Amino acid sequence: TGVVDEDIKVGAHVRLIRGKTGIIRYVGNVGNVDELVGIELDSWTHNGHDGKGYFRCAIGRGYFTKRTNIIGTISSTEKSTQEQLQVRRFRNIRKLRKKLRNISIVEQQAKNG
Repeated sequence: TGVVDEDIKVGAHVRLIRGKTGIIRYVGNVGNVDELVGIELDSWTHNGHDGKGYFRCAIGRGYFTKRTNIIGTISSTEKSTQEQLQVRRFRNIRKLRKKLRNISIVEQQAKNG
């Protein structure tokens, strides 16, 4: 099921058909295509971009899609699953980096005697 046209506007937080989520940053013509929706994704993707001049976002977070690929809106109080996963990944990476620093310090101390 799709969303109503009134829901597809700049600033809306949306969910796409394949699970991606993000905030609409642009709605309009892109090149020879009559209408695409530019979305700043909640998380990085390998085929993302930086908005390609139609909107601005971090590299890897820009994404264009057709209106029909938007399956729902996300309320401002509801955090998307993808956003929650991104936060958990970031925290886990920080913990791992700290552990690696500690291991490096212990190895250096052992090496120096």
